[in-house]
Amino acid sequence: MTRSNTVVAVVAGAALAYGTTHNVLADDSPTPPTNPAPAELEVPGADAEVIEIDDTAPAESASSVHLSLDDLKRRSRTQVSDILRQVPGLMVSQHAGGGKSDQYFIRGFDADHGTDIAIYADGIPVNMPSHGHGQGYADTHFLIPETVSTVDVHKGPYAARFGDFYTAGAMELSTLDKVDGPTLWIAGGVPLAGPKMGEQYNRRVVGMASPQIRSDSSDKALIAAQIADTDGPFDHAQRFRQGNALVKWQGRVGAGDLKLQSSWYAASWNASGQVPESAVADGTISRFGSLDPSEGGDTSRTAIQLGYRVRDDRGGL
Repeated sequence: MTRSNTVVAVVAGAALAYGTTHNVLADDSPTPPTNPAPAELEVPGADAEVIEIDDTAPAESASSVHLSLDDLKRRSRTQVSDILRQVPGLMVSQHAGGGKSDQYFIRGFDADHGTDIAIYADGIPVNMPSHGHGQGYADTHFLIPETVSTVDVHKGPYAARFGDFYTAGAMELSTLDKVDGPTLWIAGGVPLAGPKMGEQYNRRVVGMASPQIRSDSSDKALIAAQIADTDGPFDHAQRFRQGNALVKWQGRVGAGDLKLQSSWYAASWNASGQVPESAVADGTISRFGSLDPSEGGDTSRTAIQLGYRVRDDRGGL
């Protein structure tokens, strides 16, 4: 959101004349000072200088960070964590393979994998109240980075509207409702350092489109899909394979607006596990190696969202 301020700068001056008369020959007593009325202040009209200022509106507080679509589309991203790393004061790390939830550090808290930070995607809680790895486990890998339109991060104490995981902060992520035309991204690369330099590949394909389902021009639709394959620089290839899909539609139905949304995600990967410093020091394994190459995991997520907003008599929601 941009804010435009118009400032009219007016420069004017008025001289105040003060006179003191003292007639020594006629009267030795001092003559009281004469203070004439100040000159009239003239304010120019059509000749006034107009200054227009266009800038991003400030956040609601120093602890709130907003990333707009314009901010995000100029930044490289292959995972949602790449977007979140743009937020000052928020650290995002990854361990135990690419498919495991990221670990968050904010406001001095080790929020683990979501225990102390509430995460929402299109208004739906991502944190899982019950999970074997820990309460509040929140995996954002089901989101396709190119579909994220805005990010709002709130760093602060408990707020009832964000639920019981809002101990250190909260994140709200929103996705696109439509795109101007069909879009396809194809990316690939190889490690430039490490034991597998130039050998193991990273590949990614993302496609998006907004089909016109009805003749109503106010309808919004989005279909997005991603296929990615990441081996990383490790001795034992990470083999992080993932597939994502997002389907959205919203439009006028009856007296209100109907919104349908569904997402799907599945992934598998290998993990390096625990790497003892002593094993690296004595040459048993390299810093990119693994004592147990069989470690890893697989995950999947399917979500369906249905919403209906009724309009009032004046047409507002």
